Amino acid sequence: MRESDQASLVDGGLQIARDGDWLGESYYNYSRQYVSYWVVALGLLPQLDAGIDALVESGNRSAAAVLAFGLAVMASRRRRWSPVELIVLGLALFCPVWWFSAPLLASNGIAAGFVLLLAVVLATRRSGGRSAAAAVLTFLAVGARSDVALILPMIVLLAAPVARVPRLMRDGTTWAMAGSAVLALVVGRLITESPTGMPSTFFDVRLFGAYVVFGLNGLTLAWAVFFLLVVGRAWCGRSLWWAGVAVAVLLPWLFYAPLLYSPRHLVVVVAGVLTTLVLPRGRNVWSQVARVWWARWGVACGVAASLMLSLVGLRMNSMKDIAPVVGESTWYPTADGLWPMGANIPFFVRLAQADERPLDHNQLVWNAWRQVEQVPADGPVAVFSSGLTTYGELRLRALGVDAARADELTEGVVFDSRSFLRRKVDRNQMTGATVAPHEKIGADQLAAMSLVGCSFGAEVYWWGAENGGASKALEVRQLLASLTTNDRMTLGRAGDAWQELAHAGRFEWVVMVPGWYGHLEVHGARRLRWRGGDWSVIQAEGEAGWIDGLRHNLPEDAWVARSTMVVAFQLQ
Repeated sequence: MRESDQASLVDGGLQIARDGDWLGESYYNYSRQYVSYWVVALGLLPQLDAGIDALVESGNRSAAAVLAFGLAVMASRRRRWSPVELIVLGLALFCPVWWFSAPLLASNGIAAGFVLLLAVVLATRRSGGRSAAAAVLTFLAVGARSDVALILPMIVLLAAPVARVPRLMRDGTTWAMAGSAVLALVVGRLITESPTGMPSTFFDVRLFGAYVVFGLNGLTLAWAVFFLLVVGRAWCGRSLWWAGVAVAVLLPWLFYAPLLYSPRHLVVVVAGVLTTLVLPRGRNVWSQVARVWWARWGVACGVAASLMLSLVGLRMNSMKDIAPVVGESTWYPTADGLWPMGANIPFFVRLAQADERPLDHNQLVWNAWRQVEQVPADGPVAVFSSGLTTYGELRLRALGVDAARADELTEGVVFDSRSFLRRKVDRNQMTGATVAPHEKIGADQLAAMSLVGCSFGAEVYWWGAENGGASKALEVRQLLASLTTNDRMTLGRAGDAWQELAHAGRFEWVVMVPGWYGHLEVHGARRLRWRGGDWSVIQAEGEAGWIDGLRHNLPEDAWVARSTMVVAFQLQ
């Protein structure tokens, strides 16, 4: 288990396999990757009652099987490979994006497998079933992961029998693929309860550069050579067709530049590179490398870069303190956990030993959830885990216990210690990990909890009716988690929190239970139903003086959850 998206796929696939719940559901990103959920569900059917490790392994095998089948068919389709094509194939298969992602369950890998099969179909001679097969594979690829549609224009242009737009517009296979892609996107919107919108955008050139350079290694140079050769054909031949190919090559990059949360997203780019080794016009471009001196040098430098980064990495203490190192390099953060700045082989070995030596907080928390064998509840249980809630939901599902929805009353709360303890890891992974208190829980509260799972210092607690009932403080945190993505929340009694709040300056998000009316009215107030009761939610900004005035209207036993730009109140 590497990251939370992986847990979401296994959890959703398990629900589909057990209960047939595939229509009208709100699984994570279901509208964009519903075919991936179906593939996982098929893989889980033979072992619905298996343990958690077997379920995760089955999910990994399902994705790997689709990807391996696509690669095997692609390899069998080509009887002769030129030296340049073999080099590009090696650069693609052994770049970290592919190497670190292919063995693990991800919608990117499932979609890539269908894309490779699509490329093989398009590279075959025209037959009666070619258009139908292309349409089915296009639907499966886009349904497995919708952003695969970004590389379809390049595939169509490189697979077209004649490089003329009028001929392309009359081609039945082209229209079959276009219709299937649109249908896959529409179906995704129709079968889910809440279609997923676009994630928030950001762009940091340093982060983008790190993800590309350390994610693709030498493949970056080889793909740049391909792009420049295509641009050269468009410029020298005054060809609008090849100009269109050049634009199509850039489409995934333009889309991902402000959305690159993880190097894993570049799997789609690698899949696009692999299709050029099968499609006739793509092979023709690669054949030009041997005849152009700068192209040969570019590919050769790519090979050298990949070989070097397999063992050599960067040790980075700051932007001004960077040095090459053989062995463990600096690991940089991504949405999927830590990735290495080079030294890929040592990192891969460490990744394979994650059960014995977790390499980041994702795996620390997952190992703790794995140890949970039971929770003393039959009904829905609330799960709280900052940023990793799907880990707990999957573990409970495997135990036959449902995770509660936001509006359900629960028998208790199960949560991991990371929600209250922030783990600080040394940048270079040389001195191990230290635990720094993020929020200390009172001794009386801690005594009321039951430890249900523990591994490598990470713990999972149960707080239910038999030990005093679920903490109101945890309910506040869960409520805030449903309102804002900010998970840097700390909890305390109102009397102890005011001094810190007085120095906070401005704030947003005030959450209150019913009964505070009149003197607490603020512009933007709205009502929210939470766990069977109504809450007053105020969205506003205020100075510290405003907070100080509010203090006199609060009971002494009020809870305060405070954070960067977050303040929440709840009565005991």
